[in-house]
Amino acid sequence: MNELKNFSPQEYLEKSIYNEKFALEIKENFPDWSLVALFYSAVHLTQAYFIEIDEFPTSHSKRFKLLANILDKNTFYSYQMLYNYSQNARYYPIKYIPADIDKVYSKYFLPFKNTIYELLKSIKTI
Repeated sequence: MNELKNFSPQEYLEKSIYNEKFALEIKENFPDWSLVALFYSAVHLTQAYFIEIDEFPTSHSKRFKLLANILDKNTFYSYQMLYNYSQNARYYPIKYIPADIDKVYSKYFLPFKNTIYELLKSIKTI
């Protein structure tokens, strides 16, 4: 059973907002986990969009394949970078600082978020 079908796009958008706020609140003390939360905020944005187009990816690899066919090159790159930062923060002893979070947020997260919101607007979800 695909659990994605149990939730609405709006619920995923709310979860995305929650994760984004969390990421920004913890960046001073836990910048590594802030990066993870930013990535999962992006994941929840994609889930909201995928539900609207009747796609239900259940893994990162499936999500990547779908996004590669939907997004422009720069936006897809932003998603890839969010994923990479998240992976590095989780698995390697890299010392991130709040300025790193600010950079990732403005350079990768916000453009990705804005694109997904535009896609959702184009199908009149929000």
